[in-house]
Amino acid sequence: MAGLLTGLSFVDARAGGPSDLAVAPGFEATVETADHLRVTLRAGNPAEDGTLWAAVDAGVAAGIEASEQVWSEALRIASQLDGWIVKLPRRVSDRLELRLHDIIETGSVGER
Repeated sequence: MAGLLTGLSFVDARAGGPSDLAVAPGFEATVETADHLRVTLRAGNPAEDGTLWAAVDAGVAAGIEASEQVWSEALRIASQLDGWIVKLPRRVSDRLELRLHDIIETGSVGER
């Protein structure tokens, strides 16, 4: 999931938010940086073409003293995306569908 939001782009946008029906029945992914910037993507189920609608929220991890730069970045992201939902391309929806069991093999302790 590393790099999920790096260079994030979208193919369409419309007014809406996390409670929008295109987003509400889906799932969410939260990414927190080392300096405690927290970005949450709330997405609906992918369409037949693999695209999906998502609401993006940014802030700072709760209970953390973050730098002015981190607060500034969180406010910048939030000010640009608050009140909007964006349509993300298939390459993003494919990554969001990955689950932990898809990434690692599980077994008894000591087995690989």
